[in-house]
Order: sequence, then structure tokens, then C-alpha cells
Amino acid sequence: MRVGRTFESQYKLWQYLREGVREAKVADANPLGDIYRPLGRDTQQDPFNICRYHQPHQSHGHKHNWSADINYQRNNNCRRAALLVGDGDHSFVWDQRMIVFDRQIGRPTLRLNLGEFLGHLQEAD
Repeated sequence: MRVGRTFESQYKLWQYLREGVREAKVADANPLGDIYRPLGRDTQQDPFNICRYHQPHQSHGHKHNWSADINYQRNNNCRRAALLVGDGDHSFVWDQRMIVFDRQIGRPTLRLNLGEFLGHLQEAD
């Protein structure tokens, strides 16, 4: 999927999303949710403070480490990771895997240059 929009905080992402989308993806009601519900308008004053958001659902996978979802920084000298929303006009679905990345992707994936990244791509079986 092509990236359509980026947001610097869960609060700004929450404000952008339509109500139906927010409710389908909210972490305090959905164990697989990835959007955090602000406690109120005061959240905009301190959008990286977990005390300004509802806690995730009791069965949520990040229940014990959700602060990184609100305020993720690789280290103190880096900017926060952007929150991404896809461009619905540039979303593509395949009925089979064509290529795979031979490493686990996600936090804390090491930064790879383009050559290194491409070197980890393989044709799917």
C-alpha cells in the first residue's frame, strides 16, 4: 500500500480518522487495535504521555508495553516514528505471496540501506 498520510502522534491520527474507523481499530475495545483513544481534548497539550490515553484492552498484545506505541523513539536523539495511513486508491491485494523478507520486520529492526534491504528479499515458495 502507498502511504497516504503521516501523523506525529496518536492524538492527531485519532482526530483525522472517521468515527467508524476509529471504533473498529481502537486498542481499548479491540485486542488487535492499533489506535489509542485520547482521554479528552487535553491530550493535544501532551500527546506523547500515556496518561492522556485510555489503556489498551486487557487482552491486547501490548498491554504491558503500550507506552512505546504512544511515544516511540529509537533513542533520545531521534525523532519519533511517524504513524502511517495508507492511500486507499493505491492498495493492492495479491492472492499469493510473491516475495518475502527473510528477517523479522518491526521494532527494533536495524536500519538497512537499500542494497541491504533488497538483499533480504526472496521469491516465495
